[in-house]
Amino acid sequence: MKYIQGDAPKQTEADASEDTTVDQPLPKERYVGNDNFLFCSISTFYLYFNLFILFVFSPKVKLNASQRARLELERIREQKEEKRADIEKKKAEKDQKLQEYKAKKAEKFRRLSKKTKKGQPVMKDRLEMLLEKIQKQCS
Repeated sequence: MKYIQGDAPKQTEADASEDTTVDQPLPKERYVGNDNFLFCSISTFYLYFNLFILFVFSPKVKLNASQRARLELERIREQKEEKRADIEKKKAEKDQKLQEYKAKKAEKFRRLSKKTKKGQPVMKDRLEMLLEKIQKQCS
């Protein structure tokens, strides 16, 4: 364990007479340890360190035509991939809304198409639908 300078536990005469001494850790705010030094693995640390050295201390590297073309091609591919993902997302949302609309329409048709034995429309469902519509408008 590491202690801040001057904070090491002091030995008293009773402690000096005993051969076994146990260091008691200081409260967390006074302890200087390595347990929170790195939150990532060593390989990740080296990767970031190398990138830092590469971009900060290295001179600007000029790319030749094929390297520039490759970078441009990668950028264009990423843009196309993003557009395709957006289109798929919009299509999925549109399909979901269409399914909800069709289900609602089918339910409405089912309710309105009910007939009595004599062929007259069942008014109970029609009145319930009117009540729901009025409640929607009021709230």
